[in-house]
Amino acid sequence: MRRQFYVAWSVLKLLVGIALLPLLALLFFVSKRAFLAAMTFLWVHLDIYTPQGELYLRRFFMTPKTQWYCPRFLHYIALSDEGRDPHDHPGGFTTTILAGGYNEEIYFPRVPAREGGFGRPGNPYIRQTRPWETYVNPVGHTHDVKLIGPTMTWVKGWKRGISWGFWILDKNDPKKDTWVYNEDYGEKGDERKSWTIDGK
Repeated sequence: MRRQFYVAWSVLKLLVGIALLPLLALLFFVSKRAFLAAMTFLWVHLDIYTPQGELYLRRFFMTPKTQWYCPRFLHYIALSDEGRDPHDHPGGFTTTILAGGYNEEIYFPRVPAREGGFGRPGNPYIRQTRPWETYVNPVGHTHDVKLIGPTMTWVKGWKRGISWGFWILDKNDPKKDTWVYNEDYGEKGDERKSWTIDGK
């Protein structure tokens, strides 16, 4: 009974959030901190924490996740990718930077030397992302992110069904690069759902 009440309460908050969406959008331009607090209270989201218990990423689900179209997410990125290997994604996606930004180290697809490097360890292609620019990331996009500050992004996601994981890159021999499925990677962090009592 308590679980059903919690789900019903989450749905009610989301409906209020949808009704208040124009005001939330206005709040974004007035105060990013107040916007984030309001969205966290009202909107369905998934938090990812580091193994040390710090918030790494908050993903707001702006559309349902399905296999039939590319969903939309609002991401709040709180921490850089420190102490983890580069990761890929379950498909291609586009990212629009709404606030903050980051320097992105891109390893795959490999970038020709004339454009800045081959995406090898010690020589990744560096892309500077800044507010109100949109970036297209193809299938296989593998990167890590160094924040210039807490960042919010609008993501047009991927169709579900492709596995994602982390690349352990050999500094000397690309043939020895190893891909590790995300569920088998020890340092990816803990996920907590806002719409369940225990976060699981």
